[in-house]
Amino acid sequence: SPCADLLFACLSPRSLIRFALTCRAAYLAVAEFKTRAFNINRHLSRYFTDPIVFRCLQARTNSLVSGSNTLQFLDRPR
Repeated sequence: SPCADLLFACLSPRSLIRFALTCRAAYLAVAEFKTRAFNINRHLSRYFTDPIVFRCLQARTNSLVSGSNTLQFLDRPR
């Protein structure tokens, strides 16, 4: 939910995990948030028209994205 997303965006990864462990409903809410907050295809769509094709190329060539792009993806906006 949008309200939970606002709250979860302010939590550290450790706090998110701790909250998720409190009950099943919290676990499911955090799991849903993580799928929205850490959507690699959405992130890569800034650079590629079809991020899935790029990811397939990565898989075939065993290549990684690193540096500031990786940090941008992992550093959720708070």
